[in-house]
Amino acid sequence: MVLKGVLGLAKNFQKGTLAEGVETLEHVELLLKLGCEYGQGYAISKPLESKAFMEWMANWQPSPSWYLDNSQKHVS
Repeated sequence: MVLKGVLGLAKNFQKGTLAEGVETLEHVELLLKLGCEYGQGYAISKPLESKAFMEWMANWQPSPSWYLDNSQKHVS
């Protein structure tokens, strides 16, 4: 309920949100359902050295479960 409230306030004040500590695919799916489109954590990537980031970014693909309403439009 707290998370839902914070996300609702951010939306009403037209502010973006970024979830920290997103550790599992279940966290990602819940956050997407609640309207949080940005996050960081082990569910997305382990910590990377700066020289490895560009290669990771070029090759990263979201999990198929992250697509909303089976529309093949994903939240990044």
